[in-house]
Amino acid sequence: ATKELLIQSGVKESKIRVLYNAIEPAEEVPSADLHQVKEEYGIRADQKVIGVVGRLNPEKGQLIFLKAFQEIRKRFPNVIALMIGEGQDRATLEAYCDDNDMKGSVRFTGYQEKMSRFYQIFDLLVLPSLSEGLPNTVLEAMSFGVPVVATSVGGVPEVIYNGNGILVPPGDPKKLEEGILPLLHDERLRRALGEKGKSSLYPRFSPSCRAQQLIELYKNMLASRAS
Repeated sequence: ATKELLIQSGVKESKIRVLYNAIEPAEEVPSADLHQVKEEYGIRADQKVIGVVGRLNPEKGQLIFLKAFQEIRKRFPNVIALMIGEGQDRATLEAYCDDNDMKGSVRFTGYQEKMSRFYQIFDLLVLPSLSEGLPNTVLEAMSFGVPVVATSVGGVPEVIYNGNGILVPPGDPKKLEEGILPLLHDERLRRALGEKGKSSLYPRFSPSCRAQQLIELYKNMLASRAS
């Protein structure tokens, strides 16, 4: 996505190299820590958890998600949404939840530094963004085997493809709802999608692959300067 923007801005394609972020393999969090998180946010063992991670700003599309979530709760009431992040829209989003009887089903956690304990309690991650680069939260969730439903914006389709996640058009609550509901209803589908997403990350997004790409880039740059 960034490459296309650079080309449109007049940069020659031959001058552009794309280096993806590196993601370390996920480390398991002690079950006691996971229990603590669920207890802190009032999540019962029988409830499904949807994670929405990112700055609470208009371009991140959280309001689109909440509109979809209103309908999702009618068909699957036993679900909780964790909204992780801070930003200018927090008060607006909280007010929307209050006005639409969702206060008991949506938890706003604020910014969280230790995300691994949250990824391990998510049943799925939703990225409802209206614009993006290549979001780390998608890569991180996939590294934990969490199935992802995301909008097809920016660099997201470079990560989610060939059935390793679910892509939906941006700004469409109904399409987002349709992408989420099958995963809530079908544990085998969640597991299969999560496993496929995790396996698709490596070696493409591994630290060793990124290091090798950097080495090759520097070699090529030095060679071109010497010639």
